[in-house]
Amino acid sequence: VVNQLPSKVLEYISTGKPIINIYKDKKCPAKALLENYDSLNLREGEENAGAAFRAFLQEKHESADFCQTEAKFAAYTPAYVTEQFLSE
Repeated sequence: VVNQLPSKVLEYISTGKPIINIYKDKKCPAKALLENYDSLNLREGEENAGAAFRAFLQEKHESADFCQTEAKFAAYTPAYVTEQFLSE
């Protein structure tokens, strides 16, 4: 869905593990969010999806440190969101 971020994507990011995102619309908000994360963004029906998927699985991926992940996605942390509510 173009205007809706999947509810679990932030939980997945917080694990620090790589993510495979299969999207339908090129304006997918999860795709944009995951561009700075260890992820594979595959458009549904993409011709070379199988090769890209296999290549991604063969790469070595390590879990990201929580502090690095939190710094990269600071606007999505509970502390930031709470700060925004209290400042208004």
